[in-house]
Amino acid sequence: MDRAENQFNERIVKIVETCDGKVERTFYCIRDLNLGYWTSNEPFDGLIWTRDPQCRREFNSRPKAKSEWKNFLRWRREQEEPRNQVDEILMACKRARAKVA
Repeated sequence: MDRAENQFNERIVKIVETCDGKVERTFYCIRDLNLGYWTSNEPFDGLIWTRDPQCRREFNSRPKAKSEWKNFLRWRREQEEPRNQVDEILMACKRARAKVA
C-alpha cells in the first residue's frame, strides 16, 4: 500500500518519548493526520479510532505497524465490497428488465 492508495490520511508515525533529553522509549502508531485520531486496541469493526493518546495502539517496530495498517486497509476494502456486489446485482436486474420490456 502506498500513500496514493490511501485516500484517508493515515500514516505510521514514530513516537520518541524522552525525559531530560534521554530517550526513554520509541514506538510506532497509526494516526489519521486529517482527523487527529489514533488506532486503538479495539477490533476493526469496533471503536478502532481514539483521540486519547493513552488508548492508542503501540507497535514495537515499523514493520509491525505497517502490517497492521495493511490488514486494516484490506478489512476496509472488504467492507466496501458487499455494497459493490449489491450495486452490481441491482444493475443486472435493471438490464434484465430492460431486455424484457
